[in-house]
Amino acid sequence: MSGKVSHRAISTKMLSDLEQELQRLLMRMGKGEDLAFFVHHMLTKSESIMLGRRIRIAKRLLAGRNTSQIRSEFNVGLATISSVESWVQRLPASVRKLLES
Repeated sequence: MSGKVSHRAISTKMLSDLEQELQRLLMRMGKGEDLAFFVHHMLTKSESIMLGRRIRIAKRLLAGRNTSQIRSEFNVGLATISSVESWVQRLPASVRKLLES
């Protein structure tokens, strides 16, 4: 059996509760060493790579790169780029600024 958990196998309430718990913890950590330690030790190598790649895709989109350039650079599908693009469009100004710096 795989170690992955399907979000489809979790109730909507449980999924919401888990997401909120993670968000509250990350907000309390703020910036700095605690957050870096948490991310480094709680995420698997694969999860870190996926998250890092999504962050870089977001940065490329904000810099005006087109989809084919991003696909070529990161070897990702259109669905991943579209998902990140949708997220980028909803970013608060403060997060957008972090990604653009």
